[in-house]
Amino acid sequence: GIRNQRHFDTLEELAAGTGETVNLTLRVGPHTRVLLVTGTHGSTEMDRSGAVHPAYMTAAGRVSLAGVSSAQLEHLFRGPAADRAGAALDESAFDELVRELNRTRARGYALSRAEAVKGISAVAMLVSAATTRSITVAVLTPNHRFDALLEDEAKMQLIRDAAATLRDRLTVED
Repeated sequence: GIRNQRHFDTLEELAAGTGETVNLTLRVGPHTRVLLVTGTHGSTEMDRSGAVHPAYMTAAGRVSLAGVSSAQLEHLFRGPAADRAGAALDESAFDELVRELNRTRARGYALSRAEAVKGISAVAMLVSAATTRSITVAVLTPNHRFDALLEDEAKMQLIRDAAATLRDRLTVED
């Protein structure tokens, strides 16, 4: 399962290697839920365990949504189902999401600059995806350290390696 000790060890190694907080997040439909968090260094605002966010606001949600078809995005964020889920975006916000997902696909990872949690930015990479859900790994950092993390190729490679390790171990069933 998701809460497997080997998965947690992979996340802990990534947290130690980056010096930052790491989480494993599940997206179902228009929302993300944080499954596991490690490396919080005793900081309560960094421990987002169990937190649910609109997927379009988080790096984890964005990298997950980057693999979703245009029709599915419309369904998740523009239609009656989006209204019912409380996830509806107006046209301008939806267009901005589409642009951000295009940037995410081009770079291979997603970013969030304090959109989901004030003062905290994140970079996320896809672990596994199925039609309606996906699992991502994200590194969260205080805003003032974010650009340094993105420019640190060794740390970015650690995130890629952790995502690949988890991908090898996890399969998501629809």
